[in-house]
Amino acid sequence: MSELTPSLRRAVEIAEAHPEHAATLVVLSDFWLLDPDPPAVLAELATFPGDVHAVVLGNRLGARELDERITVTYIDRGDSPGAVARALFTSLVAHRPGSHVQAPP
Repeated sequence: MSELTPSLRRAVEIAEAHPEHAATLVVLSDFWLLDPDPPAVLAELATFPGDVHAVVLGNRLGARELDERITVTYIDRGDSPGAVARALFTSLVAHRPGSHVQAPP
């Protein structure tokens, strides 16, 4: 379980302080949020000033829970070893020149 708001707001501050850089926010969570208003936090996540990649751990969110601007990768305990690392790597290289890594489905 997590509380996303404080980390999200700090990530926004960092991205806004460095507008010359392409920002990517990767959130690894089960998305069982303890925030007072989870739908509002998820809506705020979609407005991050850059790309957002939600790596959903062991939970299947409904299709309407995350905004279409958010790239989503689902990771279950039955996935092959390295699945989390591959999802993270995809986001880390997305803006690197010459990268041909496609965003995960």
